[in-house]
Amino acid sequence: MGYKTPSLFSDEIEQDDYMHIKPLNIGNTQAEQSYCLNGDINYVRALGGEAFININQLFFSTRVDRPLILRDNSFTNANGYLSTRGTETSIKLVMDELVFYLGYTYTDTNTHFNGISARQTLTSKNQISFDATYEIEGNFRFWAESFYTGLQL
Repeated sequence: MGYKTPSLFSDEIEQDDYMHIKPLNIGNTQAEQSYCLNGDINYVRALGGEAFININQLFFSTRVDRPLILRDNSFTNANGYLSTRGTETSIKLVMDELVFYLGYTYTDTNTHFNGISARQTLTSKNQISFDATYEIEGNFRFWAESFYTGLQL
């Protein structure tokens, strides 16, 4: 999770159904510069037979200098940077054809524009996901998932 593929299409634009968005003026914008540091700890333990448990703890931190933001239906570079840091914890339990996955992600994303720091809008701090899969290889597969996304201010 920690790094999002660069895209001009943000949540703000989707709210307006991409209406009235002006083309990117390449002559008046600079490329964003991003820096990322992440690492994880992984633990795997056999439980007997074909069963095992895998626990993973990931830590991440990302900084994007001069991110493109939408102002008056035009994209422009922000005067400052965007910072994201957080953790992701996952537990995967495999029992032959049956697999369970439980994950939790904490993301703290803030803007630092024009000397003012603020929480990034429309970015949830908490997300929980659960998946269950049953598969008879080559014949049948059943998969169900559920997730919770925290408040998006």
